[in-house]
Amino acid sequence: MAAQKKRRMVVIVCCCILFITGLLLKVSTVGAGDEQSNRYKYYTTVYVDQDVTLWDIAEEYITVEYTDIHAYMTEVKQINHLADEQLQYGTTICVPYYSDEFK
Repeated sequence: MAAQKKRRMVVIVCCCILFITGLLLKVSTVGAGDEQSNRYKYYTTVYVDQDVTLWDIAEEYITVEYTDIHAYMTEVKQINHLADEQLQYGTTICVPYYSDEFK
């Protein structure tokens, strides 16, 4: 009888240890998922008004995914096949941006 109580106690302790370990793993995975958010890349067209520069547009649409404004402007120039930073009044250009919202 004492052996059965001892065995039952060992089983209960093992179950408790497994339960606590499971809780700790659950808490650690929930915390890790909260730090990371999905960002989606989109493109929009921008009408080039008079006296608007590529720098002006970049300042408005740049997001934290870009290292600096020059990197963003380089991508905009590549997308629009621009040789330099000169924009033509009355045209539209395509600019990238990131958002948390899935559209």
